[in-house]
Amino acid sequence: MEWEADHIVPLWKVDRSLPWDEQIRFWSIDNLQTLCRPCHKAKSAREAAERAALKRGPDPQLPILFNLTTA
Repeated sequence: MEWEADHIVPLWKVDRSLPWDEQIRFWSIDNLQTLCRPCHKAKSAREAAERAALKRGPDPQLPILFNLTTA
């Protein structure tokens, strides 16, 4: 089985407005874990989907799907 290094908290989630001494911990070994290749691939796919959804923003059809009215 092959192992890969993975950031526990993805670097794209790091709040860049934090002071550098708080940000740097996300680039340290404390934010790393080893995962088997299939697990790392699955985790990366979930994170990519989450990031894409955040970039798209809220679904404009959500009020319709839940029968909500917008003000």
